Amino acid sequence: MIVVIAFGLLMAGFCLWMVYNPHSFADGIIRFSQQRHFHLFEIISRITIGALFVALAHQTAIPTIITVLGYLLICVGVGLLLTPPRFHQQFAVWAATKFANVFRIIGVLGVVLALAFIWSAVAPFG
Repeated sequence: MIVVIAFGLLMAGFCLWMVYNPHSFADGIIRFSQQRHFHLFEIISRITIGALFVALAHQTAIPTIITVLGYLLICVGVGLLLTPPRFHQQFAVWAATKFANVFRIIGVLGVVLALAFIWSAVAPFG
């Protein structure tokens, strides 16, 4: 449950950044993608959070959705494991550049989704 709440809060923070300054967010993605640890961090974080979501989904108000999201994160992590780091970095730069103009809309939707994650973790105990 704590993992889902923490994920929701982190996601809400990033999404609020997207809403407030989408081009700064895009620049942040590009800068992060140029870090040496970028690719490994993306793989480890996705697989770890995905596994935690699968393991802890039963403690939430929407276990099926959290489980599916967990498996999706694991699959993306495995896909990144099979992707050469330079292709991953090129994709990050391309996506940040291409979609910077819609980050504000994506950010609003992301905040709503983040709040749903937080609610799902808190609701069973409320």
